[in-house]
Amino acid sequence: MLPPPDPKSFLSAISPESFALGHFELGQFDVRKKSVWDQVQEASTEVRLALPLPACASTHLRKFSDVVDANSSPVENRNREFAVGRYCATRSLQRLGITAEVPVDTDRKPVWPDGIVGSISHSHHYAWAATAQKESIKGIGVDTEIVVDDSTLRQIVKEITNEQEQKLLSLIHPDIRVAFTVVFSAKESIFKCLYPLNEKFFGFHDVELIAANGQQVTFSQQPTSPNFLTAPRNLTVQYSVFADDVFTTIWI
Repeated sequence: MLPPPDPKSFLSAISPESFALGHFELGQFDVRKKSVWDQVQEASTEVRLALPLPACASTHLRKFSDVVDANSSPVENRNREFAVGRYCATRSLQRLGITAEVPVDTDRKPVWPDGIVGSISHSHHYAWAATAQKESIKGIGVDTEIVVDDSTLRQIVKEITNEQEQKLLSLIHPDIRVAFTVVFSAKESIFKCLYPLNEKFFGFHDVELIAANGQQVTFSQQPTSPNFLTAPRNLTVQYSVFADDVFTTIWI
């Protein structure tokens, strides 16, 4: 189990802007509660070793307990995931020899120390962060998702993928739900990697799946992408699937 963090240093990592935007509602969530950290566990060695990461990256992963607090509201659960994600970020930085907090900017992106690139992700199952020195890589994006169910797949498949991409899903995994989740997660990782470069938003259809091989999926930037001229045209994302969870990473 995780020991509760120091409340002062932990809470100061959450910026006033994030409160104003409603991304972290302290009134409904207290990180000092022991029950919060009772629901956070060490991730298994098998999962940690399966994480797709560059050699230069530092990472930290935590798993949420399978036993959910029946008294927790959806907002409390989401805020716990957010908070533990920030905790993972600070632990990842510590492995680089850096002691620093990771506040949230007004556009919700993490604010990393000078000379550092990083990314944070969290689902109902895991919280994950990865960091690296900017002299080693230009950017990194990580994401973890729970495999979607049939209903969710039907609702969002056209929002995330076009018809050509849907034809390639079978190359990723025989279960279309897993394959789609890999693509969805990969596009999330691409956004987290590229957005800090110029802080311009782009959508799911601004990158298109063009190939899948082994534990890699490759996307082509479309001319509509704001990073079309500033980042590689083809972007390869590494992924792993463990039980009902997908983990994806891209670095450039």
